[in-house]
Amino acid sequence: MMKTILFVIAEDWYAYTHRFHQMQALQNAGFTVILASRFHKHRRYFQDAGIETIELNRIKRDNLNPLAELLTVFELYRLYRKIRPTILHHVGVKLIVNGMIAALLAGAKKSINVFAGLGYLFVKKTPVIVAVRTTVVLLLKLCFRAGQHWIICQNHDDAAILRKHFPTIPQNIILGAGIDLNHWRPPLNLPHNAQPKIILSARMVANKGVPEAVIAVHELNQEGVPCELHLVGEPDPQNPSRISEFQLQTWNDQAHVFYHGKQDDVRPWLHACDIACLPSYTEGLPKALLEAAACGLPLVGSDIPGIREVIVENQTGLFSKARDVASLKAALKQLILSPSLRHQMGQNAKQLVEEKFSKDKINQQLIELHNKMCESP
Repeated sequence: MMKTILFVIAEDWYAYTHRFHQMQALQNAGFTVILASRFHKHRRYFQDAGIETIELNRIKRDNLNPLAELLTVFELYRLYRKIRPTILHHVGVKLIVNGMIAALLAGAKKSINVFAGLGYLFVKKTPVIVAVRTTVVLLLKLCFRAGQHWIICQNHDDAAILRKHFPTIPQNIILGAGIDLNHWRPPLNLPHNAQPKIILSARMVANKGVPEAVIAVHELNQEGVPCELHLVGEPDPQNPSRISEFQLQTWNDQAHVFYHGKQDDVRPWLHACDIACLPSYTEGLPKALLEAAACGLPLVGSDIPGIREVIVENQTGLFSKARDVASLKAALKQLILSPSLRHQMGQNAKQLVEEKFSKDKINQQLIELHNKMCESP
């Protein structure tokens, strides 16, 4: 019997950077893998790997129009009825909600639902958010009742929150997409920068703490602590906290800040820098910090869910408070002024990734879960 897995992911770039290795591993384990997504530049990578691709036309990450959401559900319903996959694999809160409603209507009985991060929906307590969250939880509980459905969380904090909302739904904590340790390795020669270089590799959105990092580095230099900030990543026009290209170029024109845009291979930038920084407001599990850790960099990041999986305070890096420039400056300054501390924390970070986050370990967990679901009625 053919075992078909249909991945449903909003954007092809995310599917490629975060799920491609998992899809290949499932293929090698005997599954037929299909990807439904919005395709831009990465479709050929999946096609070259023998993964069938299906274009999603309705889904938009920044859309909150109820009619548009219903059209998305209908598009997914038609897709599920046509393909009838063995297991649906939804990634992201919005697609989990739309996808599970479509699955219920289409009679799809098995799904894996990956909460790549909870964002504001499960964290904020404003009246509007609470009302939306209550509605979403009720809808998902209804959908989860019919069939065998699993939740995957990428960090222990998110798992605890979701367990309160869905106590009867089985969960797995699978720590991210996994890191290819043969690809992400330290440089042969460590950098010796007179002014320590800090890399912030992420989508250029405010939620990643980019404005705070720019201010922190500017103030550190004013206070006689020389350093540089290197921003690597592209703007995200559909993100509500997007940073404009004009703003990024304005920062680039200032001293000590360098904006490099999107880079297909981030390794040369990681190898040239001394510290990796990610002062995000929310995270699921930050792949950028895992990649930096695998390359032997010490880490600075917000003390929030997701980042807590990667930063062990005073061992692999240092915490700062989210949205707090003073806290971020203090953490960066401590590492800037101590090359020996940077080296030791970088070594610890590399060891942590090797022990917990290798793609081989993560892929094996995922294969075992899919096999378990296929074997059950």
